Amino acid sequence: MKIRNTFLLIVFITSLLTINNPVHAESYTRDISYEQQILLNINGFYLLYTTPQAPYIDDDNRTMVPLRSFTKLLGAKATYDALNKTAVIQSGEQSLKLKLNSKTVYINGERKEMDTNPVMKANSVFIPLKSIIDTFRIRSEQQSMNGGGALIVLKDDRFLTQGPLQQIREMRITEQSATDKYYGIFPRFLKMEEAQYEVNMRIESRNTLGQKVEFSNIDLGMWLVLKNEIQKINPDITDNQTLEKGGFFTHNFTISNQSIGDIEYIFSFPKIKE
Repeated sequence: MKIRNTFLLIVFITSLLTINNPVHAESYTRDISYEQQILLNINGFYLLYTTPQAPYIDDDNRTMVPLRSFTKLLGAKATYDALNKTAVIQSGEQSLKLKLNSKTVYINGERKEMDTNPVMKANSVFIPLKSIIDTFRIRSEQQSMNGGGALIVLKDDRFLTQGPLQQIREMRITEQSATDKYYGIFPRFLKMEEAQYEVNMRIESRNTLGQKVEFSNIDLGMWLVLKNEIQKINPDITDNQTLEKGGFFTHNFTISNQSIGDIEYIFSFPKIKE
């Protein structure tokens, strides 16, 4: 009986500790980390992240983008029929119809064949970027990245006339200086980790300016698009060091009172302050 009573006492104390000290999210982290295979630059803005996952290269070596997140940037309307597994994107008189796991698409009603197919990933539909470029006649150029991967440059005024990029562009214009250089910094690695009440983010970039750069003069121009607001975020600590030509460097950010699920996009418009 004494052993039984001792056991019940231990159980009781343990339950009290559990009630008074519940397990919080700080013991849980969600890690999003990748060496950029593909990087998109939209009218000068590097697109580092889109919910629920950044653009990626599939097994057919084709760039895939999230249906809703990406078409929202373009100002297009996207719908998905879960029963028929069919997605339709409409912008003005231009339309694109795709079906999951099918290479057949309809561009403005005309049947065409792609060399890869839309897929469901992270509970979202991902579609080939080329199908959007061809349908909506977006100017594009692909460039090789030093160290592997590719940079795809997209240019279209529709990206800047509505949605988050329009707002970010207007906010950025108010702070720019005529002496700032808007080239020479190339983001290439993103890691996000979620803890209790905050997201920790690390971004590695490369100095491609062709000359030495003072770390303190680098502004990554980081813009966070949340569900209800857009905010510019600043790094936690700015080191005082000189970066050699081609050198890599890291910025760390702490985003308080947010979770990864609240982040819709992460954009960067780097500059070097003179």
